[in-house]
Amino acid sequence: MSEENAELVRGFVSAFRDGRVDDALSALSEDVIVHEAPNTPYPGDHHGRAGFAALAKAYGQIWDVQQAHGPEIFPAGNDLVLLLAHSDVLVKPTGEPLTFRVAEIYTIEDGEIQDIRVHYWDTAEMAEATKGKKVLHGA
Repeated sequence: MSEENAELVRGFVSAFRDGRVDDALSALSEDVIVHEAPNTPYPGDHHGRAGFAALAKAYGQIWDVQQAHGPEIFPAGNDLVLLLAHSDVLVKPTGEPLTFRVAEIYTIEDGEIQDIRVHYWDTAEMAEATKGKKVLHGA
């Protein structure tokens, strides 16, 4: 089951990167929760497919991705998948370049992504590069 879960996440990431939003959203449970750190421009918990879509839009308002590296995706147990990646971006509000690394832990239930916990290596650096700008607040 864990390799099937990793394939689900690979398909989700591929659809998201290719702009196939409906395909990406279909991999998410209707009550998915995405957890973002307080220092990000989109802090807090984002609920449901609509919450994920709003988070994706906020991500695009802040980062101009110049180069995405990865992701590496690994099964991490029966219902967990680990994603490791990093991106070279320009910060849209400031024009500053930034490289950030991220680890995401996906929980899979009944063949759908139920929970995504996003862990950045250095949220203080992100906050400094964006001058603390917030574009979306979770619940």
